[in-house]
Amino acid sequence: MQVMIHKFLVATLALILTLAGSVDAQQKKTTKVKPTKESKQLLTEAIDALKAAQKEDLELETKRCMTLVSSHFEGGDKALKAKALKLLAKQLKKRDIEMKQAVLKALSETGPEASKIFIAEVKKPTAKKSLSYKCEVIAALGRLRDPKSIDYLLKFLHNKDIAVTVAGIEALASYKESETPHRKEIVKELLKFYGPLEGAARMPTAKTEIVRKYNKLRSSFEGTLRAVTGKVDAKNAAAWNRWFRKVGKKLKEW
Repeated sequence: MQVMIHKFLVATLALILTLAGSVDAQQKKTTKVKPTKESKQLLTEAIDALKAAQKEDLELETKRCMTLVSSHFEGGDKALKAKALKLLAKQLKKRDIEMKQAVLKALSETGPEASKIFIAEVKKPTAKKSLSYKCEVIAALGRLRDPKSIDYLLKFLHNKDIAVTVAGIEALASYKESETPHRKEIVKELLKFYGPLEGAARMPTAKTEIVRKYNKLRSSFEGTLRAVTGKVDAKNAAAWNRWFRKVGKKLKEW
């Protein structure tokens, strides 16, 4: 039975790859792809292949099919996208961490519709027990570049775990190609936290934990600020605040 399923999957994947050739160029030119009969067929075939792989619990084929589903996600209509996300999210129930990581990668390459899945995953037992996995989920959420998730990611600035705060800050760096208003909002909010933290850490009477926190977060703040602004010559929170106040927020485009 598994041999037959494998042959079916190979044939299906070959068909998808053949059909993909004619639409891949168009999909790469723009973030949004208007669904066509052909693009919907590609996603449908990928979904069917993933279903078959999941049914037979074929790990390698499942991972390959997840990649195909995510690569053709934008070519689907609302119903097909919902179907694809449901199938991908189903794999998050697996205990195997490598499978979970493969799912996070596939989901992060779909679209903003997947944001709710990541936000729900952060609250689940696996993320609560594993700090590293929680940080991976946060990073994957950032890669979606969903404007509606910016406020959620900013909340991690106040997390008790430094690693989670770092993940939240660095996830925002993924918005480096987003529209300028969204990037301005990110910079404004990051500086509200970064500025006071730097000021407190540089006080002669600064507490050890504040200095330690500043030292652990500084490179993440700097990296994300450089990424979303394209500016590279600011060296600290004070310099970023001056630039943003006098120049950055007045510019129409970054």
